Order: sequence, then C-alpha cells, then structure tokens
Amino acid sequence: MPDAILPRPAVPAAALALLLPLLLAACGEQRARPGQAGPPGSADLVRHPSNEDPRPTLTPDLLDAYVRGMEEEIALMDASGSHFIPLSKYDEQGLQVAATADLPLPEYRGLRQKVNDVLYAHMMHERYAGADGQARLDRLEPHKREHALEVLANEPFATLSAAERSAVQARLDTLRDTYDRYMRIAAIAD
Repeated sequence: MPDAILPRPAVPAAALALLLPLLLAACGEQRARPGQAGPPGSADLVRHPSNEDPRPTLTPDLLDAYVRGMEEEIALMDASGSHFIPLSKYDEQGLQVAATADLPLPEYRGLRQKVNDVLYAHMMHERYAGADGQARLDRLEPHKREHALEVLANEPFATLSAAERSAVQARLDTLRDTYDRYMRIAAIAD
C-alpha cells in the first residue's frame, strides 16, 4: 500500500495577513512620501525593485543638482586619478558627491542614472549620424554594433515626458559638456 498522502495544513488567514506586508516590502513596494504624490488618481504606492534607486521627474532644479554632483565627481576623480567614485553609503566620497548635489544618495544615484541614460543616447545618435557615422558603425565589432543599433532605434529623449524633454533640451549644452568631461575620465576603453 503506498504511503498515505497527508493534507497540507491550511495557512490561517491571520498569518497571511501578517506576512503579506513583509512580502510586499521585500519585493520593493514602498509607500509614496508626502509631497511626492503621483499623478491624479494614482494609488499611494510607488513600485520599484528594492535594489533600484528612485528615478525622479527631471526639473530644472534637479538638472542643476545633477551638474553639481557630476562636477564634484569629476573633481574627485581628477584629484585621485581614479576612473570612478563609488556612490555608496559606505564611501565618504560618494556621500560628499550627494551632499554637493544637495540630494540624498539614492536620489542622486537615480537622477544621475536617468540623466546619463539620456545623454548617452544623445551622444550615440550624434556619433553615428550621417555617412561618417554609418561608416563608423559598420566598423564596430558585432556585439558593439548590435548595442549601438538598439540605442539608435529610439530617439534620445523618448523616455522623457514633454516637460522633462524641455528642461533637458534647455540645458543640453551644459549637461553634455559635463557628461563628456566625465566620460573622458571614466572611460577606460573605447
């Protein structure tokens, strides 16, 4: 006779009610902070993976914070001969960069990533424009060409709202100058 299959004990509803908030927190669900409400009609929950920094809505003030932070990173890299500054809560220089930007470190990292993504796409569109750009693209190694074509498939500002696009375009020369100076120091290979 086969072993008897024992039924699993049912999880009491009270235990589930206690565990659900913990599971949601572990999966990255967070309550929106006061003063940072979403669009009208949106829930008061902000969802992002727990290991990802918040991505802010770009405003002129935040773009100024980006420039201040990146300028501090450039100065620190120049002074130390390093190719990067660890933006970690455990690193004094990373905390110094965030303080210079006048933002908490996670918010600065999220801002920096969002702006750098846009500026990288803009740089790629500029680099591979026209006949010279197409010739340069054709000479790339296959994996680099594939990556470039993925970036070039979308307009550089496609991820931005109309207001964000206007704010970035109004400061594009300053943003690109800062980004390009940073990349000359940070880039180790082509």
